[in-house]
Amino acid sequence: MTSAFTRDRLSNPKYAQLARRLGLKIGKMSNGDLLPSIRQLMQEFDASQATIYAALELLKRQGAVDHEPGVGMRVAVQSSLDHAGPARILLRLAHRSSTFHQQLLEEVFAQAQSLNLRFMVEPLDAHLPSNETADATLVIPGSTDLSPMMLADWANNKPMVVLDRDLRGVGIDSVCSDNYQGGILAARHLLGMGHKHIAVLNHRPDSINPHDRINGFTQEIHNTAPDVTIQYLKADHPLNSDEIYPFVRKHWADCKQATALFTTTRTTALAALRAFQELGISVPDDVSLMGYDDLGANVYCNPPLTTIDQQLSKLAKAACQILAHRLQLPTQASSQHSVQCSQIIPVSLNVRRSTSTPVSH
Repeated sequence: MTSAFTRDRLSNPKYAQLARRLGLKIGKMSNGDLLPSIRQLMQEFDASQATIYAALELLKRQGAVDHEPGVGMRVAVQSSLDHAGPARILLRLAHRSSTFHQQLLEEVFAQAQSLNLRFMVEPLDAHLPSNETADATLVIPGSTDLSPMMLADWANNKPMVVLDRDLRGVGIDSVCSDNYQGGILAARHLLGMGHKHIAVLNHRPDSINPHDRINGFTQEIHNTAPDVTIQYLKADHPLNSDEIYPFVRKHWADCKQATALFTTTRTTALAALRAFQELGISVPDDVSLMGYDDLGANVYCNPPLTTIDQQLSKLAKAACQILAHRLQLPTQASSQHSVQCSQIIPVSLNVRRSTSTPVSH
């Protein structure tokens, strides 16, 4: 049987990973520059010919490269707004992005095509001077800390949107899913099934979005079911993706009464599922398991995961629409001194077979 982790890797194929690496290289080239040959790219990136072709085709669909018959692939020529060409957006992306953020990026590219937006990709931690060739900036920070001063420097008095971060009150355009409401929906689901002892695992307590999910979850339980006990699986440091599985396997014995586990990310849920399977714990017969981020591979787990759906396409669409709207305004009106737009996108609950009524209920 194919494991949940194997299927997770299948949802992030090699060509998509290579396309992102190629995008970083292309972002440092000029419009119309000829890309290295297929053979040169195979050697540079240690990839097969098929993977190179697939990555280039993905970049072509995203508008980053064009094919010139008889010549090869060139960096797409991207005109300035004054010539009614595609708007040139500097995309600053967290260096270590999760599967969620990689799929969010795919949605951004898909939405951008209809709005005549094209992207130059740079890693978030790159020490870049203000890029005068960009018309606007889109930031997908992941778990990276952001300061208002840092954001203002990146914006350089041009439109900028931060995606997947709630910046209400900061004075920066932002789009984020309703993480607090997501925690509430998760709590209501488990309470509705009759769970009285619930464990919670947040492998990144230093990250804002998972923190908001935990707050919504615990507040809903405290407000509506104060007799329910919550047990927190806490590590002495933030856990990376490779550390979650051994941590759950080692410490689940501390949660003897728990009949359910709420995790704040999909990665955490998959790691917990693997640990439970190896410990001989049946999901959902022994423990109900609830994750977050409703990505495609969730339905292939055994059992399929109950999760909170962050509505990736709506997040991407909102961010691209704000950028397009700002770019249509006069320079002064679209600067970061105007009234800012912070959109919070509603989330939804997708119930599958990883949660059920506890046996003792």
